[in-house]
Amino acid sequence: MLAGDIEKDVEADIIETYPEFAEVDLLLVPHHGSKTSSSPNFVAQLSPEIALVSAGYGNSFGHPAIEVSERYERIGAEIYSTAESGALRFEWQEIEGDMKVSTNRQSFLYWWQE
Repeated sequence: MLAGDIEKDVEADIIETYPEFAEVDLLLVPHHGSKTSSSPNFVAQLSPEIALVSAGYGNSFGHPAIEVSERYERIGAEIYSTAESGALRFEWQEIEGDMKVSTNRQSFLYWWQE
């Protein structure tokens, strides 16, 4: 699910309007993981396996917020943040159905980092 910049009021509308909408594989964490999004009810209903936070390195907003990250951790989601990892690449294997995640900072090290 690509949630974009929705906040708690829109999240509440989504779970009220679509109660059958639950358990997503991958969620683009709403509003970059700000405190104004990822309400406990929204996170619990969607219960994503993977929570992807799109935020800039050293961003002045402090995204993702610690309490938001903790909500996703409590439901067992794997959390990936572009602020920490740089660009992310997700690859699904057709035969096994497995997913491989690679990060820009792991895949493209400078010669002195190897």
